[in-house]
Amino acid sequence: HYLDLARIVYLPTFCCAQLYHRAIASGSIPSSRLPSWKTGSSSNNNVVISRGDGEECIIEAALLRDHTRLSHHPYLLPSSSPESESTVTVLSVEIKPKAGYITSSPLVLPDHRCKYDRTRYSLQQELMQMGHVRKGWRRKRTKAIATGRDDDKQSSYMDNNSKIQQQDQDFTPSNYSPLDLFSSNTIRIQKAMDDLSQNMQNNFRVWCNGKQIFGEYETLSDHLCRKILDDIFLDSGNHRGVHPSSPKTTLLNVITRTVSQVLERESLLSNMLSMQQLDVIDGDGAVQVYERLVRLCEGSYVQAEKTLDDAATIACDGLVLSGEEGASTDGSHGCLDSSPYNMPKCNSLENLLDEIDQFQTHFGTRMEEGLSLDKDVMNASH
Repeated sequence: HYLDLARIVYLPTFCCAQLYHRAIASGSIPSSRLPSWKTGSSSNNNVVISRGDGEECIIEAALLRDHTRLSHHPYLLPSSSPESESTVTVLSVEIKPKAGYITSSPLVLPDHRCKYDRTRYSLQQELMQMGHVRKGWRRKRTKAIATGRDDDKQSSYMDNNSKIQQQDQDFTPSNYSPLDLFSSNTIRIQKAMDDLSQNMQNNFRVWCNGKQIFGEYETLSDHLCRKILDDIFLDSGNHRGVHPSSPKTTLLNVITRTVSQVLERESLLSNMLSMQQLDVIDGDGAVQVYERLVRLCEGSYVQAEKTLDDAATIACDGLVLSGEEGASTDGSHGCLDSSPYNMPKCNSLENLLDEIDQFQTHFGTRMEEGLSLDKDVMNASH
């Protein structure tokens, strides 16, 4: 459970063109990802259908439920009347939890071995603070050269030539640690939620009845926060309501504590972590494996991509096989037993996974003993 499957829909090309131009014009796509948005890039989602007046090219797309609006959910409404919908307050929380583990792959590059001590998220935060990484969610702030004041206050007084576009350099790294969120520890989960809410970036957002009320660039007035709090506590039987001195802080505390309790009680995070830890090669290893594939394809990136596409089309039904279906019949490696792909036996792949297992055993033992990794072992494994 917890998996909300997308519904496949087919859109006319003119509709997709409008969505495409809106996305480009929004400025939300990082420059590093713009090349993949080129209109000339090939797509496997094109479907040609026959109609009475000829053929039409349409696009296959995935439609996801909008979880910021749950007014028609049967467990939320006592009845289906419009009056009941208007009286229900639905808060929807979005969390991007990030990777909840530290990599133990021997394929991490020597220059990147700080990955053995820190989460990927904390490294990304530091790179963003240093200006080496630019995320698409970060807005650019227009500042006036003459006084340095934000353009929100001066746009009607100054000529456009007297302004420059620059990235906001006052970036504050988040204290959030994914290790806390995935720890299964009540105190650490609550700390993770507090850290997320205090420096939201694009990792924590809250909606109320479909309208975003909290986010990196979104916040509510005290008046509206107080109103939502009154609705929440009145619905819970507290007819006196609440009158906090800081409604915004109180509302965020109510939200984070409620979410913390839900996450601690449910198995969602542990299931997610188990799936994350199926990655035994890390991003560095993925690059090396891909480069090896290109060499096997005689240096052709096109052929390598085609090979990957072909492999994706023969995946077995289901994400992970279990029970008798997932049992190994030929002594193959456990990681391959749970693979969704039908693959022939490969001794080289088995040997690679055995070496990864040996390194991860060394990694786990050294971490438990509070010792640093043996450099010779790292070099030999890599």
